Amino acid sequence: MRQFAFFLLWLLLPIAVGAETLETVLMPGHVIEGHAKWEDACDKCHQRLNKAGQRKLCADCHKEIAKDIASRRGYHGKLEPQRDCRECHTDHKGRNAKVC
Repeated sequence: MRQFAFFLLWLLLPIAVGAETLETVLMPGHVIEGHAKWEDACDKCHQRLNKAGQRKLCADCHKEIAKDIASRRGYHGKLEPQRDCRECHTDHKGRNAKVC
């Protein structure tokens, strides 16, 4: 019972002291400037328990790049088709990070 109480305290304390959700407590850092307006909307870029779904979410916003990938043109269209965007574009590196 004591371990459960400690776990519950660990889980709820950050929320009680100002974090909006458990996701914001676990967030690895601020996102880049270009994505800052979506920082509090984790589901715009992430699907719980589905890392593969993240690529589609990137394509939903970055339509020109998605078009290049689909037509196999341009820089992104010439990369391996199964490559994940996050391999090169890591967003949680801070506002001033260079991700490309």
